[in-house]
Amino acid sequence: IVKPDLGRKVQGILRIADAVVLRHYARHAVMDYHIQECILHPKEAGVFYHRLPGEAKGRVTGIVRKEFLAVTGDGVRPVLELLEEDARGVLYADQVRRSLGSKAAEVPAKGERRVVSPFGNHARGALFIDDSHLIDERLHRRLDAIADLIPGFFFGRLDIRFRSWEDILEGREFVMLEVNGAGYEPTHLYDTRHGIFFAW
Repeated sequence: IVKPDLGRKVQGILRIADAVVLRHYARHAVMDYHIQECILHPKEAGVFYHRLPGEAKGRVTGIVRKEFLAVTGDGVRPVLELLEEDARGVLYADQVRRSLGSKAAEVPAKGERRVVSPFGNHARGALFIDDSHLIDERLHRRLDAIADLIPGFFFGRLDIRFRSWEDILEGREFVMLEVNGAGYEPTHLYDTRHGIFFAW
């Protein structure tokens, strides 16, 4: 994956298939970027955390689960057609057509769930679901241990890719994609079950 060094709401993030694509990206990049391993863990969450400087323990105040934009095949229609018939998916159809290329014309098998945008961001079609009910003391301890490894980190959201929630709690098989500091929001508030008063 290549991405700009400064967050731009998923702008400029691209999965790189080969050296040709990477060279093209490098020639046309308008800002500094970095290359990051493509993490294939199937799940992503944002965990919002804060603690006061000088204190040993902090608090997790919100968890957002990110469901990637996907279609479910019927064995007849191509990916793009399935997407265009979905109430949310149609909003991202042009974007997906450009990013998938010829894969947008593939016909998924009946019942096959196909992720068409593997990015945990609204701008790429991800659905944000409040999973704050998962907050417990084990998670507080895990996040305290992670925050101890990041000098000066006291407030923000950690975006994590993982296989199972238990893996995070046990400290195995998960990868922190990003550390988003004081300029970022607790994204669990974007769950459509919540309203403006909850967000405030």
